[in-house]
Amino acid sequence: MTYAALSNYKMIFLYDAIGAFLSAVFLLFTLLLFNEYFGLPRKILIFFIITASCLSSYATACFLFLKNQWRPYIRFIGIANLLYCITTIGSLIYYSSQVKPIELIYFLLEVSLILVLSYWELSLASRSKI
Repeated sequence: MTYAALSNYKMIFLYDAIGAFLSAVFLLFTLLLFNEYFGLPRKILIFFIITASCLSSYATACFLFLKNQWRPYIRFIGIANLLYCITTIGSLIYYSSQVKPIELIYFLLEVSLILVLSYWELSLASRSKI
């Protein structure tokens, strides 16, 4: 992935949409089939699934329909992603006695990837000549 590809706002919306979709599908799959391996309460996992689905839908709509004035939209999703990360980390801390190692690894990897994407989104949104 090159910097030129990342500076294209439409592609960042696409990356975000795909990532959020994969996150929602993975969490749904694990919730339905492997719930006993997760220590986080079911309601928290459902919240993460719904949030990831909403972010995926938003990013997909932005990718498909935005032509101009994209900065506020990319800033919004960058901030929403940061809030998702904060909520995830907060949930891991709050339920730390219940969180299992595989779950901790998954969510820390997910948060790491989302933080990188959020940085790119917010950097792109704040640049003056794009």
